[in-house]
Amino acid sequence: MESSRSVMRRLLCALVVVLGAARGGPSSPSLTYPNLLGGWTGLMNVTVIQNGASGAINQCLATFVVQTQNGGDFTGAFQAAPINGVTVAPCAQLTSFSGKLSAIQSGQNASDVDIVALPSDTPPGCTLISQTPSSGLVDQAGTNFGLIQTNRFQCGTLSPVQFIQFGLSRLGAQR
Repeated sequence: MESSRSVMRRLLCALVVVLGAARGGPSSPSLTYPNLLGGWTGLMNVTVIQNGASGAINQCLATFVVQTQNGGDFTGAFQAAPINGVTVAPCAQLTSFSGKLSAIQSGQNASDVDIVALPSDTPPGCTLISQTPSSGLVDQAGTNFGLIQTNRFQCGTLSPVQFIQFGLSRLGAQR
């Protein structure tokens, strides 16, 4: 029969192994997310491709405000306005959004970011047939990020594609 000391030693070893596994063990990488909370501003370029040719480029001043963030999940509001009051098409109106960040692991400089598809400005006489989420990268410091989104329309016999690009920087020195 095993001594009570031997049984205790085995139980203690098993407990250490279980607790170590539950804590991720000593070699698990630490995951971090860039802080996106606060305001972001930059350019929103909208290019329409129709029949293989690039059409007009509409440029707006975009503002994103990230209101909540829990790890990689975030929510906020988005709006765009004409630059100097001039655009070839309307800029996006105020809308809310939600998104997700991938964790930055040691050695990485950026995080993938995905935002649900933002509303498109559907041209008159057209129907929106598909959208992609806005996706891109945010730098590790949480100071710049870029996004791209694609919208496809049906306009009679034509099927134009709208490419939207955002280049955003953090407003002020929030950290």
